[in-house]
Amino acid sequence: MHKAPSLARLIALNCGLSPYADPLVCDDMKGPQSLFGEIRRLPRCLSGWSDSCHGTVACPAERAEYLQSITMWEENSTVPAAAEFSVAATTYVVGTCTSTFDVAWRLVERDFLPEWGGVLAAAQREGRGQVRRRWHSPRGNLYVSFLLPDHPLLQGDAAAVVAGYMLTAGFARLGFSLQLKWPNDLLTLEGKKVAGLLLEERNGLLVAGLGVNLAEIPSSGEMRADRATEAAILFPDDSSAQDEPLAPFPLWRELQHSCMELFAQWQHLPLADVLNSASQYMAWKGKTVVLHDGDTPPVSGVCLGFGPRGGVSLALPNGGTQEFLCGSLSLASPS
Repeated sequence: MHKAPSLARLIALNCGLSPYADPLVCDDMKGPQSLFGEIRRLPRCLSGWSDSCHGTVACPAERAEYLQSITMWEENSTVPAAAEFSVAATTYVVGTCTSTFDVAWRLVERDFLPEWGGVLAAAQREGRGQVRRRWHSPRGNLYVSFLLPDHPLLQGDAAAVVAGYMLTAGFARLGFSLQLKWPNDLLTLEGKKVAGLLLEERNGLLVAGLGVNLAEIPSSGEMRADRATEAAILFPDDSSAQDEPLAPFPLWRELQHSCMELFAQWQHLPLADVLNSASQYMAWKGKTVVLHDGDTPPVSGVCLGFGPRGGVSLALPNGGTQEFLCGSLSLASPS
């Protein structure tokens, strides 16, 4: 079995991974809604990139034939590479795909995706959200799936909260103040949804999928009519410092690095301490919320924070406290 690269690499799947991912095309590489935004300089191996190049580009970069790919940047490479293309862990970039999950799992099956390694796509045809709802996936937004470490903090019911906390804290490091809406949404401080997180587990391995609104938001017709949180575009706290629209790859490379650093600090902490710290980012903490769980009657209570198993802890009207592990939250209507 092939082993995932031990060094961090940025790899372009220029011939795709049929039938899950299309080949990269020029629009995926350059332009305001491309993976790289308005970056003027691409790595030397892609300087002659065209829509028709299918593994025929002559370049000095190492090519992994089993993936029909071109290495755009490699850690400790003797070939000079622009620092803005560096990654903290191996990242694959693809054109339009069915879902970044689909591509990530194919790479995991071949042992080509290391821990923290990710798949970044220009767009998705079949992006999926919670309970496999369709995830709006136009060009310009961030769509990435990445392999989480095999660690006790990322096992069981608490995994989604720990991963969500890590991402929310990672965004905070980069100048984006967000809240974590249990179990898997990232909201602005005004309560608008800018990102969604989904975890998938197979054979004991856990892949996280992240979608972030950078260029477009779903239309009202694509949102759930019942309990959908209003969507918004992600902007930094100091929007005056932003010279150009956020692009998927530059944001992901910084977020990936921040998440890896944060998790390295937490990995020896008890789960209870991590969940307690995560509560500082919890949306609607201290407010009356309604928990919806399928066909069961909704439950109303005051949101106290994350419970010891990673659920949501509610103070109920009867004076009791209960942790719920399933369902979705909405703010209670003003009385």
